[in-house]
Amino acid sequence: MDEIKVRNPATGQLAGSVNSTSSSELAEAVARARQAQQKWSKLFFDERAAIVARFHDLVIDRSALILDTIQTETGKTRRDAFAEVVSVASASSVN
Repeated sequence: MDEIKVRNPATGQLAGSVNSTSSSELAEAVARARQAQQKWSKLFFDERAAIVARFHDLVIDRSALILDTIQTETGKTRRDAFAEVVSVASASSVN
């Protein structure tokens, strides 16, 4: 399996790596996503809202790690990375 190196565009330093995906692996992932969507569509609104609320809480609870990752992988400033976290957290708020 090929590996894709991820570099911080601001510093050029290696931030990490990810495995590449073959066409067949991608097709399998899409098929699994379609199956998951079928299950999701059968959930009641309250059940879906609880999952989205949990996602919101996880984003907030892990915001420092998320901010570090965004900065390392994109070279963004902390302020710009924070704007992304806030956007995701507010989009996943069900209040």
